[in-house]
Amino acid sequence: GEEIFIDYGEEWFLQHELKDTKKTIPRRADYIESAAELEKLSLDFSATNLTKRGDKELFETLVHKMGKKNVRVAKLLEHWSGQELWDLITSDGTQTRHDYATALAKRTIFHRDVKWIKENGRCLDNIIPGVSTIPQAGRGAFASRLLRSGEVVTPVPTLLQVTDKETLNVYRHIKDGEKYQSVGEPISKQLILNYCFGHSRSSMVLCPATSANLINHCSSRINAAGECGSKGPNAKIKWATEFDPETKEWLQRSLQEIAERVKNGRRGLSFEIVATRDIEEGEEIFIDYGENWESAWEHHITNWKPPKNNGFVPIAVMNENITSYLRTVEEIEANPYPGDALLGCFFGGFYHPCEVIS
Repeated sequence: GEEIFIDYGEEWFLQHELKDTKKTIPRRADYIESAAELEKLSLDFSATNLTKRGDKELFETLVHKMGKKNVRVAKLLEHWSGQELWDLITSDGTQTRHDYATALAKRTIFHRDVKWIKENGRCLDNIIPGVSTIPQAGRGAFASRLLRSGEVVTPVPTLLQVTDKETLNVYRHIKDGEKYQSVGEPISKQLILNYCFGHSRSSMVLCPATSANLINHCSSRINAAGECGSKGPNAKIKWATEFDPETKEWLQRSLQEIAERVKNGRRGLSFEIVATRDIEEGEEIFIDYGENWESAWEHHITNWKPPKNNGFVPIAVMNENITSYLRTVEEIEANPYPGDALLGCFFGGFYHPCEVIS
């Protein structure tokens, strides 16, 4: 019943906390600092018999003292009552600073019973990656167990809501002094668009970042670009029902209202993949991307031409041998990178694009 977390790195929190103390999230150093204070209190208790001071007074004094120095530490200790803190520092056995830090960390994790999980949880391991059964399609999604018709295959929260898909256009650039300036009509789209959902009559696209991106296209339309046998797709995409309560409410909002919410850091409009028939364990999962996608795919395979330059190097090879292909500004002028290559920079130890750019 324990929630699963991964470590994004503490720098990630900076962009979510600026000028908003309500979003303060304790860091590793805050747990250690709190544990050090508890260790000190424990030693004081052993030396001077502090039981006369009272539980509530101890708790209030500690929080007041810590809050003056570090608001994140004060927020961390809000999870504890005076009695609980007192029990922690006076428990039997030798307690180390590490023990206190661990106890503080465990209090931030909520344990759910099986009943709660069945009512509120969603299986995230119904699909596993593998090589698609469609030639040259790359990776695909396969059922890890029998999935019954009507069952949710996987929830699909959209982590990026782009209210104006024109912002994903890619332009040709020319150098203007020390800067580069976009010119002409769009020459392509950003690659992320391949993993987004949209409608031809809407400017919005919704981009998930889950294993649902592995699910390939399959159509039951005869002689269509996505035809994949007589069975056709075995799943469909629909608006989320229960797992994301925001979706139902967001569907009633205008594009302008949604854009304002996105600007304020909110998210909504999630999907879910639902089985349209029984899907056997090990069977590849398909959905129908739609006729517009098929037309775009036909246009792509008809018009795309491989690079003519014999010196073409795949991006994967360049990434594996970065130092061999790392060029200075002068070298790029004389020997530019291919049109599909872009040089990026990792700025270690800090993550806040606005600060780095400035």
